[in-house]
Amino acid sequence: MRLKKWLAVEIVAAAVFLLFSGCSVGTGIESLLLPPKLSEEQSRINKALSDTAGKNISLKYPKSGDYRSPFIIKNLDGEENEEAIAFYEKSGVGGSALRMALLDRKDGQWVSTADHACPGTEVDKVMISDFGQSGETTVVVGYTLINQNYKVLEAYSYQNGTLKIFYTDKYSEMESFDINNDGTNELILISSGVQNTAKSIALNALNADEASGGTPFAKVLVRNGDSFSEISRVELDPIAIGYTSIVKGSVGVGIPALFIDTLVWSDQIETQILYFENGALSNPLYQKIEVLNATMRPYGYASMDIDGDGIVEIPIPAPFPGYETLSSEEQFFYADWYVFEQYALTKKNSGYLNANESYCFMIPSRWQGKVTAKQDVSTGETVFYKYSGSLSDSNTELMRIFVGKKGSDDVKKADGYEVVASKGQMEYMVKVPSGESEELLPTQSEILLNFYVF
Repeated sequence: MRLKKWLAVEIVAAAVFLLFSGCSVGTGIESLLLPPKLSEEQSRINKALSDTAGKNISLKYPKSGDYRSPFIIKNLDGEENEEAIAFYEKSGVGGSALRMALLDRKDGQWVSTADHACPGTEVDKVMISDFGQSGETTVVVGYTLINQNYKVLEAYSYQNGTLKIFYTDKYSEMESFDINNDGTNELILISSGVQNTAKSIALNALNADEASGGTPFAKVLVRNGDSFSEISRVELDPIAIGYTSIVKGSVGVGIPALFIDTLVWSDQIETQILYFENGALSNPLYQKIEVLNATMRPYGYASMDIDGDGIVEIPIPAPFPGYETLSSEEQFFYADWYVFEQYALTKKNSGYLNANESYCFMIPSRWQGKVTAKQDVSTGETVFYKYSGSLSDSNTELMRIFVGKKGSDDVKKADGYEVVASKGQMEYMVKVPSGESEELLPTQSEILLNFYVF
């Protein structure tokens, strides 16, 4: 059997939360942040919007995708001036309503040319592309709806000052990607069915619409005149509860692919891979269940192109030496990074993955089986030790990693720590014991070559 677990009330509740919250890695912290301050140009657009829509509005920010601003400035109609798309919520007697406005620049001033009532409560994602060989810019906006297990998209064209809606659809996730390698982006929609017992119970408990449905699938669409045409589709694993992340990349050399991390239980994910093969969309891992099962791992080990070579890797956790017989709560893990080759998974390398602090240290080959790691609870640092047959006997320190804010680590630097990477306001520092003759001590080049920040 694929998943030998009994249902429990707590797990169903967790599945419901993840399914209907649109949960994905990294969104929790982002939702707590205050909106960024508007730029000077955005402030001018905001004033023009307020002059037309009124003062009792609040700006809305897309939750995912490349466009996260309430104002998206883009040339939509091919004319000289750019246009601006604005999302806002207007409060009134009938409650709040999500709307999208289009503003055009005329004689140096922003002027509202269209205002549209949106079919949802939040903006999920915005994508702008020609979506095929049409040569005409298309705006696709996805919206979330309260108490629904699906989202709704609308596709818009803008010509001669007129906003036109020409296509609508339901989806769970969507992407803009040249998946068939023809030089233009396609619209890829992923729809989750409601097959497994946990999801059916959860949906019925919430009185949600479409509490029963078909097998999940992915389909590829291209723009064809004033509509979208489906060119291919493929079934997805029906035990899916939801999708935690979708990564664009490739398998092999020059084969575009989407890596879909699929939530199959409240704390477990698997990875499905979509790419074009023989002129049609393919999901090879779903056809080889034993390989798909091999990608099963705890939530949080997300697929990514960790080394920046364009090929996406799948991290599978394994316990460091000395932790193998301990309980899962006591174990300390590294990750084996796998790539998909010849319809199988091939291990590319191994490394300590810290998803919370967004880094991975690849374990040098000469460390394999000879080094373990522990957490320094007093400092929060990860410390690597020479493995001496048991954890209690492994006390020869080889390296420790500290992560902190820039400008606040002078004490660490004075104590022999060196900065090996940085991202935003964070610095990643490493300390190697000095004056030691241990042959397993890492060299500076080994550290720099094996340290990745994502």
